[in-house]
Amino acid sequence: MLENTEKQSKKNGRIVRDKMPEIYKAMGKEVELALVTGTRLQAFLRLRLWERARDLAKATTKDGVVDHCSEILELMAAILREEDISAHEVQALAAKKNKDEGAFTQGILVVESLASPLPLDSTVAYDLV
Repeated sequence: MLENTEKQSKKNGRIVRDKMPEIYKAMGKEVELALVTGTRLQAFLRLRLWERARDLAKATTKDGVVDHCSEILELMAAILREEDISAHEVQALAAKKNKDEGAFTQGILVVESLASPLPLDSTVAYDLV
């Protein structure tokens, strides 16, 4: 499935940073360009975010992690801008979740959920042993 997405991205285009056309031209590369807006722009931003998140998962060096995280932050900012959502709104929800559910600092992994009609949530204690 990942290969299909990569092929699709190459065939239909990939969202790039605003100065990339100038950089390509300076490198002597000829590229076909198109501008997208609205829902198509949102879709390409999300696809690029997914690609960079996948790259982050594969990163093996600190520089690689920093590079991919910087791209992810910028893509998230672009998505929020296109959706007319403020960074403050997202940060407020993140703070609420952190308070209500905790952060990701302890490395807790759910290995198997309990057979129960109740959904996994922060109100149920689970024995991870």
